[in-house]
Amino acid sequence: MQHRAQRRTKMPCRLRRHHEARSIRPARSDTRYEEGQSMGIASWWGEDLLAGYDGRPAWIGHNTTVERGELRSRVAAAVNTFHRLGIRPGTSVALRGRTGYTFLETLLALWAAGAQVLILDGRAKRAEVRPTLRLCLPQFVVECGAPRRGEDEAALTVSARADGVPARTDHCLLQTSSGSTGRPKVIGRTVPGMLAQLERLRALPEVPQAGERVLILQSMTHSYGLFSGFLHTLRAGATAVVAPSSSPDGVLARAIDVRANVLMGVPVHFGLLSAVETPPDLPSLRNVFSSGESLSRATFDDFARVYRHRIGQIYGMTEIGAVLTDLRGAYGPPAVGLPTRGIDVRAENSELFIRMAQSPYVFHDRPDRYADGWFRTFDRCAIDPVSGVVNILGRTDSLASVGGLKVDLTEIERVLAAHADVSEVVVVQGEVIEAHVGGAPTLTARALVDWCRERLSDYKVPKRFHILPRLPRSVNGKLLRNRELLHEAYRSATTTTVRSG
Repeated sequence: MQHRAQRRTKMPCRLRRHHEARSIRPARSDTRYEEGQSMGIASWWGEDLLAGYDGRPAWIGHNTTVERGELRSRVAAAVNTFHRLGIRPGTSVALRGRTGYTFLETLLALWAAGAQVLILDGRAKRAEVRPTLRLCLPQFVVECGAPRRGEDEAALTVSARADGVPARTDHCLLQTSSGSTGRPKVIGRTVPGMLAQLERLRALPEVPQAGERVLILQSMTHSYGLFSGFLHTLRAGATAVVAPSSSPDGVLARAIDVRANVLMGVPVHFGLLSAVETPPDLPSLRNVFSSGESLSRATFDDFARVYRHRIGQIYGMTEIGAVLTDLRGAYGPPAVGLPTRGIDVRAENSELFIRMAQSPYVFHDRPDRYADGWFRTFDRCAIDPVSGVVNILGRTDSLASVGGLKVDLTEIERVLAAHADVSEVVVVQGEVIEAHVGGAPTLTARALVDWCRERLSDYKVPKRFHILPRLPRSVNGKLLRNRELLHEAYRSATTTTVRSG
């Protein structure tokens, strides 16, 4: 079954239903939609995302601009197609692909069709995806192909799984954690929880407003880019914009071209932008937001010096979304701001806990992360007793013991990050303290040893260095912080390893 990309009111992708899908009959669920009924686009929980603001662009991509009314029509057409393929309320679907227009339109259509959607990052290898599929048992897998260079739309393949089962929980969205400190876990989001997160964002005056253009640099297959980026932008009546190139020059050219009002990314984006030799003026830019991982003070200061904008921060996690914000950059790292509306936090033994009504984890209990209504973040923090501003000081699992002496691995990271030739660093403990460093080709382990010995006690100096041009990252762009995962990534990379005395 095919719909041509040229027909703009139709689904912008080619649907192919594999033959085995004919043997699967998804079970009906207790919803307000009757079997065989064609779902109107205004009858699902996310109708507010697409409502109003007709004539305004919802998406500006590589070569495509999609207006809001057109997006509604395209999603409605896709819903009807999915219904004919057997995807209906209560159906479980895995959606796999990279950030792009086809992926996002398909996600909206699957939700509008009443499906429970498991998002799988298209950058993950099939071997990495198989354990999640075996655990979640989706009835269908919808795969977005890679669009051609310079294009937004891609082929879409729908296939059925013989071992798939209908949705077993009331979650409408299943995601996996980043896997930066271990193997991913499946996280479930309910409709009330997702709408509450969007309401918390809408209550913040600094977030994108109707008519603004939001240049989104991070992946929209993960929580920060999906909720704070795409879904809030859509709901607010703003326009989601992507850059044709991820290079600093490409990002800046797109920001100027569309007169971007808000720039959203992760720390690595802002580090690269700060290194541009002759940065242009960005007169339309109102706010800049960072999330996804810790923003260094050096990157914060460099960006403010170069572009005269302080980077605002959103501290959050896949399990609950945005928790703490400093969207004007009023405090700067290591502060990440105040709790968003409706969020309660507390510090226990200098560790941050977040109140949650129920465990976010699906299929497995995590008593180490959730107990008695509180979610344990494993982030060390300090909460100002007067202002309530939260400072994130590192991970509780970043404390190591060397000969009975406590060592804060984040302290070593800060010292190494201050070296002029170091662009990124992760310090972990195995048999000894290891420093994993991304930096200039001329960087040597001996230079780093000398640098550390001038600034750290001898027992804190790493005994092993791994030096690469860039460090391994998870599929959503976060630095890997698990020693086993780092070494697993090195098996396919060229690494310099040197022991220091």
